[in-house]
Amino acid sequence: MSESQSNGQKIQFIGLVFLILIWFAITQFTLLLNKLYDFRSVNPWILPYFRMALMFAITWIYVSIYEKKSFSNGFNLYFRDFGRNLLWAVVFFGLVFSAEKLYQALAMKPLIPEMFTASSSGGETITTTFGARVLEYFYIVFEGIVEVLIFIGVLVDRLAKKWGWIISIIFGNIVFALWHYPYWRMGRLPGTLLIVLTFIAGSIISLNYMKTRNTLSSVLCHIFVDSPSAIKILLGKF
Repeated sequence: MSESQSNGQKIQFIGLVFLILIWFAITQFTLLLNKLYDFRSVNPWILPYFRMALMFAITWIYVSIYEKKSFSNGFNLYFRDFGRNLLWAVVFFGLVFSAEKLYQALAMKPLIPEMFTASSSGGETITTTFGARVLEYFYIVFEGIVEVLIFIGVLVDRLAKKWGWIISIIFGNIVFALWHYPYWRMGRLPGTLLIVLTFIAGSIISLNYMKTRNTLSSVLCHIFVDSPSAIKILLGKF
């Protein structure tokens, strides 16, 4: 590797570190905003939508101005070979689903059984309006798309060019899991278990990207993973 290539990689890595810090800062900023004013009393999805839209916008600026790449090349999102990408999305969805069920059975249910009491008893009816449930449903889809594009299509992809796939997937998903630090508001143990679960699921979806080199497949996989809970919410069941 030439000295100019090495310097280029160092500059890109510094840019990625700065971008990661911005992602965390945006999340913390939205948490502080909600303390200053109770946005949930107006609409509980105002700040979550704002947070994800801002993270995506900042990352797009980074990709287009700092890296001088197009949207597709910057986020590695291509609509060619849709059938192949859909097939791999289904395969990796099966892996994520199996891993989540195994993790829940071996770790979460024994340690925090109260989280599974309601679901095991048949679930409860959600009393929110249909319009509110639609907003929540589309937020779940929107959040998943943005997460894949920025954490996998940008972060893991760039790190793989420097460190290789295994290290980049591990490091990238540690960042992704820790970005979910608001889970700790549920309690140290439940939050930690959910963060570990996020790392597992994110790593498998990243392997999907490693296989296809296309975030389209990983986006579809993430949507499939979120679909069971999202559809329950849409139908008014929890």
